[in-house]
Amino acid sequence: MPMPWCCPPSWTPPGRQGGLAVRAAATDPVAVNALFDAVERWLGPTEVLVNNIGHREATLVARMSDDQWRRALAANVDGTFHAIRRAAVPMAVGGSVAS
Repeated sequence: MPMPWCCPPSWTPPGRQGGLAVRAAATDPVAVNALFDAVERWLGPTEVLVNNIGHREATLVARMSDDQWRRALAANVDGTFHAIRRAAVPMAVGGSVAS
């Protein structure tokens, strides 16, 4: 199943040289679920989750608006939660999460 939005044509299966990079809005639980569904169709059930979510507003905290603060929390906290919640389903019998 081709996934042209995330995989270069030279992508190779696990165990061989190559890699898979996928991008989704971590603040959107529907997008996070779709990301996991697509990757699991490609690679099989999730066994390991590396949460590499990081959002930073380009301002000092003293100058940060409430909206900027909420965006940072939505990405860094809610996004982490969405990914862990979705990964927990296939990893119920074992797996690892690094956040």
